[in-house]
Amino acid sequence: MVTERVLLTGFMGSGKTTVGRKTAELLEVAYDDVDDRMEKNGIDLSVDPKTHMPLFRAIETHTVQTMLRENLGVISTGGGVICTEIGRKVLLAADARVVWLRAPFDAVEERIKQDDGRVRPFFNPSNIDAARALYEERLPWYDATADCVVDASLPLDQVVDQVIEIARIQI
Repeated sequence: MVTERVLLTGFMGSGKTTVGRKTAELLEVAYDDVDDRMEKNGIDLSVDPKTHMPLFRAIETHTVQTMLRENLGVISTGGGVICTEIGRKVLLAADARVVWLRAPFDAVEERIKQDDGRVRPFFNPSNIDAARALYEERLPWYDATADCVVDASLPLDQVVDQVIEIARIQI
């Protein structure tokens, strides 16, 4: 039996989108991405998180709730959904496996530097210390909301295989 929903959490660059798409494809279930959904609804991820943070986090949390009501298979959350108490409560209350894709900061830093296609409003290559501090600040929240942890620094196929194993465990 496959769990109805798997929520992927983790810091930017941990592979939520890549792992989510591949996992959903192999499980033959639906896939959606919170950041993509927000952009389709007019949220500018390059500007809004920095200029309207409380509103941005509220919309992000509402987007996760909406997606859960739609009964999707694999959902990649925004990396900061765990930053608010309400965001954490939504994850904890979800009828889904919450999988933290945990990778060391050095690994996510390298991925982000190589990925020119994604907007990373909280990652400035000229201020790595600020990004590292944000990463460290979020670690306890990822841990507190996760049902399972997967080492996202492993090769993609191994990460996907582990997420698939988690999805197949009955709730």
